[in-house]
Amino acid sequence: MAVTLQKGAQRKALKLRELVELRDRLTEETGHYYGIKQLKLKNSDPVKYERFYSRIHAAVLAAREVARYVTASPGSREMGESLWTLTTPEGDTLAISLGFFSHLNSSRVAIRFMAENDYDENPGINDGDVFVTDDGKTGGAPHPGDTYTYVPIVVEGEIVGWAMSVNHIMEAGAPVAGSWPGFAVDTFMDGFVVPPMKTGENLRQFTWWEQLWKQRTRAGTLNNLDDKMRLAGCAMIHKAVHEIIEEFGLDYYKQAIREIIEESRLQILQNIRTLMVPGRYTSVAFRAVKYKGLQKIWAHADKDTLIHIRQRLEVDEKGGVMADFAGSSRWDYHAFNGYPGGADVAFYLAMINQFAHNTKPTGAIAYVAKAHYPEGSIYNPENSFVSFSNIWAQAMAMNALGFNAVNRALFARGYLEEAFTADGNWEGIQGAGVLEDGTPYGFTNFESVGGAAMGAFCFRDGQPVAWAEWTQLPNIGNAEEFEYLIPLFITLDENCCRAFADTANTGEALAILRCIG
Repeated sequence: MAVTLQKGAQRKALKLRELVELRDRLTEETGHYYGIKQLKLKNSDPVKYERFYSRIHAAVLAAREVARYVTASPGSREMGESLWTLTTPEGDTLAISLGFFSHLNSSRVAIRFMAENDYDENPGINDGDVFVTDDGKTGGAPHPGDTYTYVPIVVEGEIVGWAMSVNHIMEAGAPVAGSWPGFAVDTFMDGFVVPPMKTGENLRQFTWWEQLWKQRTRAGTLNNLDDKMRLAGCAMIHKAVHEIIEEFGLDYYKQAIREIIEESRLQILQNIRTLMVPGRYTSVAFRAVKYKGLQKIWAHADKDTLIHIRQRLEVDEKGGVMADFAGSSRWDYHAFNGYPGGADVAFYLAMINQFAHNTKPTGAIAYVAKAHYPEGSIYNPENSFVSFSNIWAQAMAMNALGFNAVNRALFARGYLEEAFTADGNWEGIQGAGVLEDGTPYGFTNFESVGGAAMGAFCFRDGQPVAWAEWTQLPNIGNAEEFEYLIPLFITLDENCCRAFADTANTGEALAILRCIG
């Protein structure tokens, strides 16, 4: 389909590829997002401008609160492993719901891939189409467990934005069950992975897409529920944006969405200048990969290795941030690699938490805080066959480096009440089994992911099970919600199986007690 850009009374047809290139060129040439040097709409009528944004933000907030209670797995409903956003035509996020906030930049990867591969020509991009991806290289996913739904919003033949949703599904369909497969040699062991692909039209998924979830994953029913949840929320955003454009006008909408991101960019720069001390912050972290002796089929993966993560975070006097990961390990034949889009999801956790707290939550953070992942490294493999099924197992250590760099600056500035030791100590219990009626199933238990132990401050202890660096809504959920998801595996005697959870961190233990007599 033809994408158009209006200027005065003339309309020039632009392809999605050309829109992305125009955004890149204007931003690079001017140093301002999309070439916006003045916030004309905000300055001329600030009330109308703020009312416009509040409508957009309310739409994504409502999408989350409604959709996750209509149809969702326990992971999405209980502890908020989900996110809804509205983006520009080029994939820059305008507004986000509560939840998986650092995923707001994955859309830039997926939309760029669709643009560079002429998706508007084939398969076509029409109002209310449905696209889905969970691929690291082409879709910006950290791992196959994070699945994204995109719905284009088209007005008068012109793409004006995308409704996007992501959630962590229950099971990824890999040889090793669960949504973070811990053993993989290459991407062909990552599970059910797809690049951005059209899976539905008119806000409805094709039947074959539902069947794929059932046939290619161990939790087809729950994964389909999550798929419907994502689409339901996107449909709400899609409807709301059409109403907003009808009220404010298409020209106002197109100008306002650019100004919103530039406004956020300027505020984030100011926040960094206020909170950080210019200079270099160098940190390292390590993660062991213990694959030796697990199998003999893939001899090249039968080894133990040590992942070395090195980050040098530089802050300049203008407020710009560059994190360089030169010196980090090369990718290898294990599950703990990743691609730049997914690595950014981990990197931006700390950046958004600390620098976008008092402004409109948008994708502007990507134009201020940037990361460099050397080609061939564990975060940027030079080919698409490298496994990325469990980057989170070591990317949380990488994110902690960024968090602690910020906390060191806060400490130096004297913000002692904000400076603590960040650490992502978590566990995700996952696996597979067979129910009593012979039905096979797979699962991931998010109880131990929803909350972690907060690190210590210089003047007090951290808080137990009340913080998590990957969400602003720590919540370990209700045990009852996960009992039907994960039936008890072993029953030694009737009524003799009890579950206990410790109270200090998030470790969970199933205690099997044998009754005597």
